Amino acid sequence: MSKRIVTIILFLGVIASAANAQLSKWCKSNHVADNLDIAFTLGTGGMGLEAATPVTKWTKLRVGFEWIPSFKVPMNFNLTTFTSDGLPSDNFSHVQELVYRYTGVEIVDTEEMIAMHTLCRFKP
Repeated sequence: MSKRIVTIILFLGVIASAANAQLSKWCKSNHVADNLDIAFTLGTGGMGLEAATPVTKWTKLRVGFEWIPSFKVPMNFNLTTFTSDGLPSDNFSHVQELVYRYTGVEIVDTEEMIAMHTLCRFKP
């Protein structure tokens, strides 16, 4: 990611500096590449960095990128059983015994999970 940032900054630096005297005169008279705007963004799309500079009298070139930081949150959930009426029941230990007796599988009463963000990526 840092190589991309350096490349963008170098690219904007090349655009902002005039290569020869004739281009420099034209750029100054038309206010092309005479300033460089840099912005840091923070929002629901993540964090981002943008840079903009005029390339003609009426057009501005703007480049940037956004990045979503990764995070992981450990979570614990207690498991419970419900009656046929939809009310919580306290017979989870009975269900554990039945499952172990018929299948040999031991069931725990808590579940540990790790919550993390995902990005939707569509593949053609």
